[in-house]
Amino acid sequence: MSDDQINSNYESIKEELNRLIKFNQGWNTRLRRSTMEGAAEVSSFQYLSAELAPNRFMPVVGGWSIQYQVIAAIADYILHDGPESPTIVELGSGISTSWLALALKRHGTGRIISVEHDENYAQQTKQDLLRLGLTDYADVILAPLEARRIERDNFRWYDRAVIEDALGTQKIDILIVDGPPGDSGPRSRFPALPMLANLLNDEALLVLDDADRDEEQKIIRSWNRSWLFDSDDMLISNQRSVGRSHWWTLQGRL
Repeated sequence: MSDDQINSNYESIKEELNRLIKFNQGWNTRLRRSTMEGAAEVSSFQYLSAELAPNRFMPVVGGWSIQYQVIAAIADYILHDGPESPTIVELGSGISTSWLALALKRHGTGRIISVEHDENYAQQTKQDLLRLGLTDYADVILAPLEARRIERDNFRWYDRAVIEDALGTQKIDILIVDGPPGDSGPRSRFPALPMLANLLNDEALLVLDDADRDEEQKIIRSWNRSWLFDSDDMLISNQRSVGRSHWWTLQGRL
């Protein structure tokens, strides 16, 4: 074997070793993150089970569901820090609807309105609520997605009139944005704030789920720039991350 061939083989082996080292480092990082996230999920489920004491089998988080961490943090807010009788609007129904309705039952008052565009999902959530005896604390409303144009962009978003009818004279204390799904269009959840801002209480809690995704990161930047800080009717807010969600605690309007 010539010197050139030896050098070429050496460089190839060196390049492959570097690739494997980087892959291993990335895998270790993902493993640590996954382990920490798993521990947080277990801890959050234990908190929910102990604090809310369900007497029936509860729907299990998985797939595209909101994390136990996020559900537990919202439940804790309801029980200890939120308004006396909170009105919750949840965009996108599912497992969280039942858990948060149970938190309201434990709290003794309040109501969650879960907005769903898919009839099958809506029916499943209604069945869960009925089975768990939580229909006094939760309503699931079917709101089809409609074409909307906001800030020169086109969206498909829920029929706002259906949400208004469900609220009646109430204002929103907690807004959970977990829909519409991403396949309904780019930045699919962006319209939530411009469409519902005037229905929020002055000290509302705003939660955007899946905030680790690129599209939701764009929404966070857009909301901060255009709706939470630079409007004439400014909403002053504190921000933090909980699991994969992003939270704004609003402090009032100027």
